[in-house]
Amino acid sequence: PVVRPGRITSGDQFGITQARIDDIRKQLNPDLMEMESGSVAQVCWYLRTPFLCIRSGSNRTQNSPDNDYRTLSPFASRQAALFTVSLVKELGGKKSS
Repeated sequence: PVVRPGRITSGDQFGITQARIDDIRKQLNPDLMEMESGSVAQVCWYLRTPFLCIRSGSNRTQNSPDNDYRTLSPFASRQAALFTVSLVKELGGKKSS
């Protein structure tokens, strides 16, 4: 796994066509496409609340998203948990400004 900042697009479409993926890539040049964080970010922005989005994912799962989700979910969940614990430890003594 690699940790790096990037552009994340958020939408309400699951299992979209390759043509739609190509269109999104052409228009927005995202590093990752996902479905959940955008709405949370919008509410946090509106309420002037700090927000950090950390995503782990792969755009290689489009051909069979349901099967790939079931296959990759245990690995992704473990990686997310390990990273979250590490981040919380790192930020533990620091105050938000």
